[in-house]
Amino acid sequence: MSFDLSAGAIIAAVILAYLLAVLARPERFEGRTMILSGWILILIFTALIVALAKPAGAWLHRLYDDHALPGEGWLRRLAGDQAVTEQGWVGYAVAVLVFNIAGIGLLFAILKLQGILPLNPQGLAGVDSWLAFNTAVSFVTNTNWQNYGGETTLSHFSQMAGLTVQNFLSAATGIAVAFAFIRGFARQGMGLARQPWAISGPMSPA
Repeated sequence: MSFDLSAGAIIAAVILAYLLAVLARPERFEGRTMILSGWILILIFTALIVALAKPAGAWLHRLYDDHALPGEGWLRRLAGDQAVTEQGWVGYAVAVLVFNIAGIGLLFAILKLQGILPLNPQGLAGVDSWLAFNTAVSFVTNTNWQNYGGETTLSHFSQMAGLTVQNFLSAATGIAVAFAFIRGFARQGMGLARQPWAISGPMSPA
């Protein structure tokens, strides 16, 4: 981690030094510099990456190491003993598939029924069945293929409660499965992992 911070600090220092040189003697860099706002944006972005490296890494470590995170206690109490129950790969795969199939069904229903759902100021009708199915499968599997014309096809509700939710859930499911593979390789001969909705903590699909 210290190496990452050092490397980030060096990069930020180089960018800052170049920016100061441009400001001090702009005529020397005429015709071969980015605009000032571009360099400031790069500097801010680099600083944010450096600042977030350690806390984000520590959070991911706690997430993978199965420590309860702030705000997660009530989710575990709601799930009961299942939150820490070991599963084999078959049960785990079935749980993930059932969750994703349910997501496809829900998103398909939202797209088909958007004509009678709220937040539809343009009065858009329900989406064609094949397009709704293609879109639902695409977003649940994190493919996000958009074979339609954005605001001319989908209502605000369909985009917020349907697509945006699946953008989050599909990524959270992918992380949960990745953690399951890591634990499976690290713990050969034992249960593959806990329940998929209990693996990824705050990022869990539940």
